[in-house]
Amino acid sequence: MSGSTAIHLKGLNGIRAIAAFAAVFSHIRLLGEKFLNLPTSTGLELAEFGVTIFFALSGYLITYLLLIEKDSFDTINIKQFYVRRILRIWPLYYLYVLLALAYLLIYQKEQLSWSFLWYIVLCANIPYVTLQAPVVIIHFWSLGVEEQYYLFWPWVIKVKKHLFILITFIIMAMLGLKFLFWLYFLKTKNTFLLSLIHITRFHCMAFGAIGAMLYYQQRRLFRKVVFSWVAQVMSWGIMILVLFNRFHIAGVIDHEIIAIVTVFLIVNVSANEKSFLKLESKILNYLGKISYGIYVYHPLIILLLAQLLGSVVSKAGLIYRYAIWYSLIPVCTVLVASVSYFFYEKKFLDLKAKYTKIPSR
Repeated sequence: MSGSTAIHLKGLNGIRAIAAFAAVFSHIRLLGEKFLNLPTSTGLELAEFGVTIFFALSGYLITYLLLIEKDSFDTINIKQFYVRRILRIWPLYYLYVLLALAYLLIYQKEQLSWSFLWYIVLCANIPYVTLQAPVVIIHFWSLGVEEQYYLFWPWVIKVKKHLFILITFIIMAMLGLKFLFWLYFLKTKNTFLLSLIHITRFHCMAFGAIGAMLYYQQRRLFRKVVFSWVAQVMSWGIMILVLFNRFHIAGVIDHEIIAIVTVFLIVNVSANEKSFLKLESKILNYLGKISYGIYVYHPLIILLLAQLLGSVVSKAGLIYRYAIWYSLIPVCTVLVASVSYFFYEKKFLDLKAKYTKIPSR
């Protein structure tokens, strides 16, 4: 089947682009006071929610393709799955680790410690939880979580029977632990366990997996609910609230709600001909294609531009500073991600075809 037409789920690159730029704009604001001479910011949940969108999308797409492979070949080639993930993630991951190390040696030696070794072994979430992550690479915690998820997820999908029950159990177990750790936090004010389960967020990827299963199995009730105008209005309404930093129901379940909403949006933009909004366009497809690079490079670009141009830009008025940073940083990020994609990442991505039974684009 490797020579067949590639599977294309419309609009998913648009969702990737939205999530990537959520991180970019959020981090411009979060790093603004210290590095860009912008007014004090209390921070945004936008970047965190952007990661949750990525997690749900990853869980959906990976599961959808694995289900097709299992039905087409009566099994899943787990070795090939790992090779594909390595070719997609590792080249850029380790290149950036080297770039971050060089930046720290030049500009911020005080942030270097033995905790940097966690990035080598794909456990970037550990220094994040323990508050030892250097700013230039702090965002890699999400890549650590995702790589750890990939370690066991194909084995879960390979299960012959009761897959829906197994995934539901994983979600309920994670939610149960999160609730217990939340109660522990309320009693002791110790945030470690709650932060650990919040960062791990395997269940947010599992929500994506459940959505992929229900759609792949053509469950009528699921499609009817997701395609309804009520579900669409609520989903896009919540995303607009997230965009303007106005979404909050209860901290302990906010990201779970966003994961479910993301599944609703994925199914609508990819399969609903009557979807309110279409995310299939040349610009969004392009930005989604290079979104991994956008996410990976943007903190380094923020910090380097601050080092190189900070003293000059800081002399401008506040409005001009906002205009310069919020335009210059995204443009430079897209340029760097484009060069990286076509002259570096693509060499490894082209190798994936040798290890792909179900081609996708």
